[in-house]
Amino acid sequence: MSEEMKVILPAIIAGAVALLGIVISYFLNKKSIKAEIEKQKANIHLNEIRELPEKIYQLMHDAFGLQSDNIEAWQDFSSRMGENAKTVFAYGSLDAIKIIVAHDEKIYANGFNPNKIEQHTSFFCTMILLACQIKCDLTGITISPDYWYRELLSDYSKHRDIIISTNNEIVRKLELDDFLLIK
Repeated sequence: MSEEMKVILPAIIAGAVALLGIVISYFLNKKSIKAEIEKQKANIHLNEIRELPEKIYQLMHDAFGLQSDNIEAWQDFSSRMGENAKTVFAYGSLDAIKIIVAHDEKIYANGFNPNKIEQHTSFFCTMILLACQIKCDLTGITISPDYWYRELLSDYSKHRDIIISTNNEIVRKLELDDFLLIK
């Protein structure tokens, strides 16, 4: 081997190894950056919806205290519901969106009269289903809506049959997961 080759060959090998290292680093960093971006997207999603179950629960408590003739209170309640609906549409799962759409369609089609027990029951069933679905979306924990009703309603046993019927009808109509059925 000539003297020139002895000098050039190590330089070529070192350059090739460096170039190979750069290419490998590029692809590894590209995968790492994509994974980090996806992680950040998921965190934004979770941060936006993490408080929704608690907000819905608070709305349910507030709704029980509303007087049917207090228009201002109902408008405030409706406004807060609208904010929750916007968040569900922006960040919620398909099932959560199906629930809020069914909720709104029923209100828009019939108007909401808090004095009509069938509307009252359907209204609360969709909201409790939404809270349960979002909890599942956030944590992976499935909880029966039955627990929410038992905690919210002091006279739940008196209304249990109509609640079960309404709840299960909504779940079947929207083709939601079976964990939302009350047995």
